[in-house]
Amino acid sequence: MTADGYSGSDLTLDTLTAATIDYVALNLGATLRGLHDSLLRRRSPSIITTLHEKIAVAIAHG
Repeated sequence: MTADGYSGSDLTLDTLTAATIDYVALNLGATLRGLHDSLLRRRSPSIITTLHEKIAVAIAHG
């Protein structure tokens, strides 16, 4: 994280926003905490919480 609070997860969200991604399917856990925190701060893209990572992958595949 930089001194102004910009982190790698913020860069990831900037990339998703630029690609017009509206939803992110996640199985929340400790390994995604930074991404989850950034998503909660920005509120975009919207979070779809899943119970298992296989479900998140299936949603992402459409």
